[in-house]
This record gives sequence, structure tokens and C-alpha cells, in this order.
Amino acid sequence: MGDQKVAAKINDYLFIGQVGVMAPIQPGKFFSAAGSDRIAGMASQEFTISRNDGRILTIAFAAEGCGAYCEDYNTYHSFDIKTGRTLGADDLLTESGMRNLAQKMAKERQSQYRRQLVSLKKDLKAAQKEHKPDSQNTISDLNDRIALNTDCLGDVGNTESLPSAAAMLSTFRYFNYELAEQAFKLTAGRCSNHAMRALDDVGDVTLAIPYAELKPYLTGYGKALLLGEGSGAPKNNVYGQLLRGKMGSKIAITMVLYKESDNSVGGVYFYDKYRKPIKLSGRQSGDALELSEDAVQGSTDKATMHLAISGDRLRGQWTGKTELPVDLAP
Repeated sequence: MGDQKVAAKINDYLFIGQVGVMAPIQPGKFFSAAGSDRIAGMASQEFTISRNDGRILTIAFAAEGCGAYCEDYNTYHSFDIKTGRTLGADDLLTESGMRNLAQKMAKERQSQYRRQLVSLKKDLKAAQKEHKPDSQNTISDLNDRIALNTDCLGDVGNTESLPSAAAMLSTFRYFNYELAEQAFKLTAGRCSNHAMRALDDVGDVTLAIPYAELKPYLTGYGKALLLGEGSGAPKNNVYGQLLRGKMGSKIAITMVLYKESDNSVGGVYFYDKYRKPIKLSGRQSGDALELSEDAVQGSTDKATMHLAISGDRLRGQWTGKTELPVDLAP
């Protein structure tokens, strides 16, 4: 029963994260994504398992999303296989470890942009000496590339000092990281926007750090999971985890919440019986969490939740046409 609960927890988290709905109760070739706002812009999606060693399960998604334009992107989800807990960077890495990795990434990006600029300027000098019919087109293209790569080099920032703790956490929010089988892979997205990406000769930058080299940056829990050394417990956290519990005495609900650096909170919850997403937004103040549901179309009424955070548990009240107690935990 425990393994089934863990599998259901992981499946629900993956479905909510990737397509915005809970996992289907019965597996099949197709499923209904009624209520999801993510399917419409998704052109394709596939996944691979990049680590499954009895301690960690890592699933890598490769997808193509389309809006005003189409673009490929990768998403990684990792779990403690014994509990189904989602693994965040602050579970595995110390603050000083994250700061050092942020600096390593900044130095690597600077190094790649500098090398690229040396190469581009060499090509430009050669093109300016040539007298071919298409030389001006080549020179114009190289100047555009040099301008973009120069701007990107400046955007990477100063690497002479470590980022502050707040800047480090903010930086890590925009990194992708994959707990692969042999190495911790940290990826910073390209500097350029979609319209300029053809001129971005560096693109995404990935650092693959063997786990033995990562050891000085790991928490006790990180060492236990990634290296199989010692033991440790994760930090209590209600964010980025699949929370299950009750509304009232009988109504089973599932919730996932995310917090931004300004303490604003967004997420979604489901009545397990109906399995349709209900969006939430709000703010944390101290240990208090105030959330509002999106109003039903055609109505201005919004149900609210007034919750208190205690470790990894949420307790409080749901207020709509009536009031019901809420109790949730991973």
C-alpha cells in the first residue's frame, strides 16, 4: 500500500506540473484534460527516466510549446523514491553551496561568451579583408552577433564576489537542474529572446558536476540521497510539494503551491472526487497564508482560504457559502 501511495503521489505531481490536471484514475492510451489551460499550447511532449537507483527518481521531459511562436524546452522532476517527496535545490544544497554553484555558472557563461567574441571578431577581421559579393552581408551578420554576445556577456554579471543569499536564491529559481545518474546537471537558459536566438552563439549553458565533486555543497539529506552516505531529513516546506488532506471531515483534496521571492503565492487544488483544477493566488505573511480561488466564470464570488503554516502542514479555514476546516500535509 505504501508503494502505491508513493506512486500515486508522484504521478499526480507530474500530471499537475506538466499538463495541469491530476493523473487519470485508470491508465490508458488517452486521458481527459478538461479544465487544463496547458494542453492548448503544447505541440508535443515526451519523457525519459534519467535516474532511478532506489533513492532518487528523476524524470526528464522534452516538450514543444506554441503561442505566438513555437519553442522546445526541458523540464526535470526529481523525487525521494521512498516517500514521493519532490526534491528542491534547498533540500539538497546548502546556501553556501548554491552560492558557489551560482558563481561557477556565471564564470562558465562569461568564459563561453568571451571565447565566442574572440572567434567572431577574428571572423569579422577576415571578412573585412575579403572582397566577395556577399562580404557586406557576412560583415553585417557578424556585427549583429558581436553586439548580442557583448550584451549577453555584460548581463552575466560580476564574478569577482559571491552573490548575496537573496540573489543566489533568486538566481537558482531560473536555473534548470537535473539529478542525472552520474552527475548533477545545472543549466542556465540562453541570454537572447526568441527573436534574437539565431544570433546567440552560446545559447544554453550546462555544468555537469560529478556527485563526488558536489559533495562539499550538499546538505546531510543531499549526501544521503545523492551519494548514499549517512542520513538526513529534508527541510519542512509546504511549497513545491504535493499536499493531500481534507476539507471538512470527509472531502478529500489535493493541492500544489509555489511561492515567489516577493512572498506572493500561486497554485492549484482539486476536489479528489471531481479532479478539476481550481486556481489559487495569494500571499504569505509570517506563518499566515491567505489564498483566493479564481472566480467562477460569470460570477464575482471568490472563496478564500485562511491557513497557518506549521512545519510542512497547512491548517485553517475555507470560506465560501459556508466555512469548513482545512488540513493538508505532504
